This record gives sequence, C-alpha cells and structure tokens, in this order.
Amino acid sequence: NGSIFVASFTLNHIVRLQLDPVNRARAMYKVFVSGSELDGPVGMVIVDEALLVASFANDRVLRVGRHSGELLGSFGNEDELDCPEGLALAPDGTV
Repeated sequence: NGSIFVASFTLNHIVRLQLDPVNRARAMYKVFVSGSELDGPVGMVIVDEALLVASFANDRVLRVGRHSGELLGSFGNEDELDCPEGLALAPDGTV
C-alpha cells in the first residue's frame, strides 16, 4: 500500500512512511509504534496482518497490528532469545 517501516534503535520506535500517491518523491512521516515494550527495535517482518519486531534490549519479539500499530502480543525472554537482531520469513510462511 506504499508504506515503508523504519526502525529507530536509539529512539525506541518504528516510523511508518506512506508515499504520496501523486508525488512519489514525498512521504508522510508518523511514529507508528512506541512504548515501554519496544526497546532497541532492529529487525521487522510482515506476516499476514501483523508486523513482527525484534526488540533487541529486552529479548522479545513484538506482534503489532500492521495497520493500527497496536501491540497484539509478544513472545520470548532472556532465556529463549538473546538480543534478537533480525527476523526472516521462509517460503512456507514460517518466521
């Protein structure tokens, strides 16, 4: 839909850029995801209607609504994940 998501590790948020449909050289900038659950976002992948975000500093992966930015859940902890830096989507849809 012309959206680009950008992670800011130091500012602890995800920005959504939406390209202007008429002038593709312009984009609207909006802080899309922020909050205490997000700590050092690094990698992201879109799965169905969710944006999965690797939250490096708190050893979690957040599941966020890709249209709303609402936190839908999370998984992981320091025993399961150690500073996740990236996410990948396999051809079969497995993350």
